[in-house]
Amino acid sequence: MYGMTTRIPFVHAGDDGLLKLHEAVAMMMNVCQSQDSQETAFRDYLASRHLAVFLFSMQLDIFRRPAFRENVRTEVRIYGCRSLYGLRQITMRDEAQNLLMIANATGAFFDTEARRAVKLDPDELGVAFDEPRNGKRVSSAVGTRPGASAARRSVCRRRPTHL
Repeated sequence: MYGMTTRIPFVHAGDDGLLKLHEAVAMMMNVCQSQDSQETAFRDYLASRHLAVFLFSMQLDIFRRPAFRENVRTEVRIYGCRSLYGLRQITMRDEAQNLLMIANATGAFFDTEARRAVKLDPDELGVAFDEPRNGKRVSSAVGTRPGASAARRSVCRRRPTHL
């Protein structure tokens, strides 16, 4: 897991004073890029084999948009890998740890020289998954705040439906 704490700047807020949607997505992608630079074993594995990860799906659930000058923590977890694609979950929380947004992202592995999708062996990637390969959650990494409705809890705990 990797995370960043950010204070929402004026330029990222809309006329209503809330975080713009495209800025929220950009913040989530920034934390993913930062994780990629920190996960040296994974980065080196991809570079040595001329591979890249291409984001092809992202499901974003928004519970509340943070306001200008609000501090938020954005975190990313790699929670699985299949031979053709990897799975990430990105969360944004406020200072009280209330879940503001959650995204499930899927990225395909591409060979940059052959210019095509490739299959990889997940055991060779050098990445520590936050979920075991059998599909059961290790922790309640996606938990919700106390008092959240059952509908929201089920949204937050579901896996991507397009897989």
